[in-house]
Amino acid sequence: MAKVILLVLFFTLTPLGFPQKAAKRVANKTLEGVTISKNTATLKPGYEFVQESEGVLSVKHKKKKKKKDLSGTIKCGCAGEGSCSLTTYGDHQALCSGNCGDCTMLVEVPKKIQ
Repeated sequence: MAKVILLVLFFTLTPLGFPQKAAKRVANKTLEGVTISKNTATLKPGYEFVQESEGVLSVKHKKKKKKKDLSGTIKCGCAGEGSCSLTTYGDHQALCSGNCGDCTMLVEVPKKIQ
């Protein structure tokens, strides 16, 4: 009987330990000035990427000069074995990809915007 209860608990709680899919993570937050589709971020006219650190890009309106005017940040994460990186193409697109089983674009929006 104890084995049955343990098995039921195991199968009930196991899905809670798996990471969410990228679409769910991105769908909950919107980032002003960028369109996100799967693991690709495309800037809208009048916005630019600002390199904050390795693997972290901010989205900023070109006419606004203050750091607090950033609409948010984009990062690239790996939910499995391997690694992922955030690569920019031209000056208007960023792609999260790598040799990881599940590269995920992560969006952070400042609390004042959410």
